[in-house]
Amino acid sequence: MIFIKMKIFFNKKKSFNNMKSIIYLLAIAPTTVLSYSGNCIPACTISTYGTDWNYAYVRSNPCNNKAPLATLYDGNTVYNLGVTQYGCGYQYTQVLYGNNKVGWVGSQFVQCNQPYPPPPAPAPAAASVSSSDGGSE
Repeated sequence: MIFIKMKIFFNKKKSFNNMKSIIYLLAIAPTTVLSYSGNCIPACTISTYGTDWNYAYVRSNPCNNKAPLATLYDGNTVYNLGVTQYGCGYQYTQVLYGNNKVGWVGSQFVQCNQPYPPPPAPAPAAASVSSSDGGSE
């Protein structure tokens, strides 16, 4: 029984193919790990501030010529995939939304850089201290 297993294990053709597979896996392992260890996909929110509605449509392509896939409301989180395209007169951003679905949203509604809070007001000037007792000299 051991002899049969040894014979199969040391079969030259299979051993060579196994070795090729191992070398291939070792070769791609560092790049696979590194490709996922970079920056995360930026989380963004839907913001329709300044418009007459409180929602944005997710489209299957960067155009409004097809029915929307979904409706996203103000404050919904999406993930910017870093691709923007112009289509049908508008600029669209490709986003990841919902349960790992990909679609296109009007770029004007994708707010990725939250505005910084306004700078604090300057401190009031310190009152001048006088050594005078208020009398005349």
